Amino acid sequence: MYFSFEDRLNWIYNDKYEFNNEVKVIETNESGKAEIIFTSVHKLMKICLSEDNRLKYLKRANVADGTICELYNDNNIDLHIIECKRSVNLGKWEKVKLQLEGGVLNSFALSGLLNKS
Repeated sequence: MYFSFEDRLNWIYNDKYEFNNEVKVIETNESGKAEIIFTSVHKLMKICLSEDNRLKYLKRANVADGTICELYNDNNIDLHIIECKRSVNLGKWEKVKLQLEGGVLNSFALSGLLNKS
């Protein structure tokens, strides 16, 4: 059975992603408050992940502040994972690693859904 990219994109709630040539990652928590703007000549897809809005069947509950897929015409993706922190020490680094891993795992699942590699 064949589903186009647009069909697959329609399987995701519109408020759970941004799809454009410019997307923003906004962290409102004071420990890493930031606004980062990504632009590209390629389409960007920002996945709106949080500890509450993630794939619940994955064991990794932590997710990064920003997960952006840069989509190329040849079906390839560059994955950009962003975690905003004012500073990182050894104690914080352990949590940051879990957040980055959670972003990667959720992105792998999403890229499978969208039939992208």
